[in-house]
Amino acid sequence: MQGGQPSVYKHESSDYRTLLSMCKRLRLPCLVDNIPIYDKDNQFVLKIGPKAGILSRALVQLILKMMWNSFTIVNKHPDDLANLLPIFGLWRSASGSRVTFRLIQLPIETNANRYLNFLNYVREQLRHTNMIIHTDDLGTVHSILTQASRLNMTESRHSYLISNMDLRLLEDFLGSEFHCNITGFQFVRHTPLIKLDLSLAMEAVGIIGSALVALQQRQLEPRTQQLLCDADDQWIDGMLVLEQMRKLRKLGIKHSVFDIVKDVGGTRKDNSISGITRLPNGTFSEIGEWNDINKSWTFDNRYEERNKWRFKVGERGLPDLRGEKLRAVVYLEEPFVMRKFQPSLPSNSKSLGKQIKSGNLNIFQQQRGWPSGEQQPSFEEINNEEIEDDNSLYEGFCIDLLREMAKLLNFTYELVEVDDGAYGVEDEYGHWNGIIGVLQRHEADLSVSALTITYSRVSVVDFTLPFMHLGIAILLRRGMGTDDGERISAPGANFFTFMEPLSLSVWMALGIAYIGVASTMWLLAKCSPYEWQ
Repeated sequence: MQGGQPSVYKHESSDYRTLLSMCKRLRLPCLVDNIPIYDKDNQFVLKIGPKAGILSRALVQLILKMMWNSFTIVNKHPDDLANLLPIFGLWRSASGSRVTFRLIQLPIETNANRYLNFLNYVREQLRHTNMIIHTDDLGTVHSILTQASRLNMTESRHSYLISNMDLRLLEDFLGSEFHCNITGFQFVRHTPLIKLDLSLAMEAVGIIGSALVALQQRQLEPRTQQLLCDADDQWIDGMLVLEQMRKLRKLGIKHSVFDIVKDVGGTRKDNSISGITRLPNGTFSEIGEWNDINKSWTFDNRYEERNKWRFKVGERGLPDLRGEKLRAVVYLEEPFVMRKFQPSLPSNSKSLGKQIKSGNLNIFQQQRGWPSGEQQPSFEEINNEEIEDDNSLYEGFCIDLLREMAKLLNFTYELVEVDDGAYGVEDEYGHWNGIIGVLQRHEADLSVSALTITYSRVSVVDFTLPFMHLGIAILLRRGMGTDDGERISAPGANFFTFMEPLSLSVWMALGIAYIGVASTMWLLAKCSPYEWQ
């Protein structure tokens, strides 16, 4: 500063407040890249980086667009939390459901696999498939994604939202094993791509050089002046250089990131951020632009089509899902979804099916356990298709419904049973188990089961129109049949079983109330003259 020249400063330490105060005192123009300006009266500070807070606002709107109900926020330094304040106020998603998230600071270990335990905790304990990685270190982002692939956390059901504005630089470092959704931001748009801080530094040097050249052409070249921090010295030409920097836009000077438009406070007006996402071919594509003037996203039409179920119309005027293979989760309950009765098959069932097709059923009889003297099953009952296709192991009303839907919509499906054997209950942390949890974690595309529609479930997953309405009913256990056709009553089952839910005193009170009300109405009717007619 003693040379009396404009300075360029990058936010790397906690001493930037002192330096900015000295620039104001010495009347020395200072260009900063990405630090918060607390002193709005400091007109000698020009912020060429993106305005503070725009990233978090764009991030919140993108979360709402992606309809995330639960996610994990990962940050590297405690100072990063200041940029995430708008997210903390996000407690309702676009669909109206409650948003739950966990904020976790990355471990500080120095070994190569330092993030494996953390990622395993997110996968096994939190069971979150959506993650926001908030850090300025692009190497940390690459390490997290690389170690996540070792834990199979880069499958299609996982999504990562990167707040780093240099995400596109990782395009050549993410291999074919990344099938997940990776979305982020990009501030620098020119080619070839360089890091944001380097681009802003080049822009700052270009602004200073252009201002000095413009002053020299006007024969107003600023004079160098020695400035001492412990004295009351001020740069005489400081205001002249500052005003020339503000006039660069009028001179038509363009720089590496954007045409700079600075407001009175010395901050950038044009704060457009591009949203990018990784395509299946490994390249990043722009999905839209967030503009600080409108404070909203403008998404590309291709992104809108890719994130909505927009079906083609077939010849019969029906939606078409040709070529799609959907994963359907089911819950075993008669008569909706049931397993077919099939005797146990050996491990070589596929080769056995070929022997069955060739007509050699004697081996199959021995393997299945049927004696050779008994009636053997027909070839139509046992065929190679049923042995190899797991979907044929299930039957029931819901299975028939799904089969008819597949015929109409031209899609194939894979049936999987819910692991925990539950329909879906929400815990105190907002996590769901059962079928609802599988759908919420995107482990399946749909479910066809006897699932009751409730208000809490509707806020998490989408339901079709109900195919069955159940009224109030009393179910009694039937007797057990025997081989000779006789029916044996079940233990404790009789005609008055329906009265067992209520105690004897309750039934007596109901009987007394019934008799009392009926007697009172009869007496009132006798006293009324209208009843005499």
